[in-house]
Order: sequence, then C-alpha cells, then structure tokens
Amino acid sequence: MKYDIKHTTPHYIRIRFARNILSDIEAYNLKKLLLDKSDLNIKKVIINKRPASLIIEHNGIQGDIEKFLDCIDLKNLNTDIPVFSDVITSKKELYKRMAPELRQKLRNEIMVEAAMDVILPAPIGIAYHMIQLASL
Repeated sequence: MKYDIKHTTPHYIRIRFARNILSDIEAYNLKKLLLDKSDLNIKKVIINKRPASLIIEHNGIQGDIEKFLDCIDLKNLNTDIPVFSDVITSKKELYKRMAPELRQKLRNEIMVEAAMDVILPAPIGIAYHMIQLASL
C-alpha cells in the first residue's frame, strides 16, 4: 500500500494514502484489520475517508505497524462487504418521515407567506418581511 507518514510521535502516527478518497467499505475493513492485529498494540484508529488519512494511537513499535501497512493491499479491502448500520446507511434512515402535524404547520406557514407576497403591495410586503426578520 502506498502511503506517506505525515506526523509521528512515540505513540501516534498520522498517515496519508496515495489515493485521494477511501470508500466506506475500505475504511471499515482497514480499521477492523488494524484493531484485530493484537501484537501491534493499537489502541485507537481514526480514518478520515475524504482526505484518505489514517491516525493510529498505539503502544507498540512503529516499525512493526509500518511493515504491516506495507503488506496491506487496498484492492483486497473491498471484498468483504459489512452490512452494519454505521457503515452503510440506507436512505430510509437518512430521511425519516416528518410528523403529520409538523408537515401541516409548515404547509400553512408557506401558504401564508406566498399569499402575503402575492396580495400585499410591494412597500407593505417589504415592511411585513422586515418585521418578520426583526422578530428573529
């Protein structure tokens, strides 16, 4: 795996991968792979998918972690697809239905605003909106 070590201390490593973005599956599998390797003494793994960076907090030897990372192939991390809600979120979970009472209230507010914009003359309409803005 191609990566650059961006920052290191005795118990901390920050790595940036050569690729720009990690997928959810790659990030999950990489984190699981690192945390399951008990002889590396890794305490915590934080993966930032967008910049494709990895933060490892450990009590082990940094050289062993680097050797382990050299052996990992990112292409192989796509093979096992986990079906956990924290990794793959369905649209149903992202977009929950709105309560009918709240939907009706919002619909009424939108109708009143539209009616005020159409019915009121321009100067009065501007004054009406300025009063609404001031009340925020």
